[in-house]
Amino acid sequence: DGIRDVERSRGLGDVYKRQIEDSQTNPTQGISSFNKIEMTEHPDLYVSTLSSVSMALAPLAKENGVPLIGLVVSTPKFTQQNEWCFRYYPTAETEIPPILTLLEKLGIKKLGILYLNDDYGVSVFELLKNESEKLGIMVESENFGVRDSDFKTQIMKLINKDVDAIYTVGLDKHLKIIFRQIQEMKFKGYVLGPATATLPSVTTIPESNGVYVAAPMIYNSNFTPADNFKNAYKAKYNKLPNHYVANGYDFIKMLTTLLKDKEISRNTVKNLLGSSFRYSGVFGELRIDSKLREVNFPLYPAQIVNSTIKYLSTNE
Repeated sequence: DGIRDVERSRGLGDVYKRQIEDSQTNPTQGISSFNKIEMTEHPDLYVSTLSSVSMALAPLAKENGVPLIGLVVSTPKFTQQNEWCFRYYPTAETEIPPILTLLEKLGIKKLGILYLNDDYGVSVFELLKNESEKLGIMVESENFGVRDSDFKTQIMKLINKDVDAIYTVGLDKHLKIIFRQIQEMKFKGYVLGPATATLPSVTTIPESNGVYVAAPMIYNSNFTPADNFKNAYKAKYNKLPNHYVANGYDFIKMLTTLLKDKEISRNTVKNLLGSSFRYSGVFGELRIDSKLREVNFPLYPAQIVNSTIKYLSTNE
């Protein structure tokens, strides 16, 4: 079928020169960092994180003819920008199915959505709203800014509209506060969150206990590739990795395997990432479609129980 098999490599082998700049979660700073690296290093590819920053860098990738790979980038619009943009991370389309499964399982009739007002949050909100309404679920919504740190007003508005559940999408710093404030305001319904809510920084706070989430397989102790990676990471760094770390690790392993024995250039990287292949990594068996320039690892319905992820579909 024209799909190549890419096996997991056992080691990185080659060491690549890298230049790191901090975008500070600010698109303007991201552009400045890109231009600085381009002027001084002229690398074979760029890796960026966050939807807002990556969207701002997309035109620069095309202008300079260099691959831009988005990690932790959820907005579906990113890879639609131009042929130089690639992604290894679930999109809003991947986030929504497990949440819909949970909404049906919990018998939700009226859903409140509290979302971050950026490319990431809006894309998840719009799709979840549309798909929920198709199931006959009424939707109420409130949004917040990336630098907001108090969400009581938005939460109260949703509670006053008699929602059965509140789904929140945002960064981990937002989720920790929101889950705490929802509990403080004694909301009696269900609380749901995105894959971001499965980060240990969120699952370890008491207020996250019982929250339903869309979870990557990396936290499943019965999934051997993920468990081996977690054990090796903990042995080296004395802490457990989160799926952001695993996302970066897995991409480097994938890239290293693709580039093995190849003459590396910007066009080579673009052509290889734009090809069709299969890859087995810490998120499971993945199939990459050359037409989409997307690598989406799957998410599963789950619940946070005593700081751990319980995979509901596997009774984990």
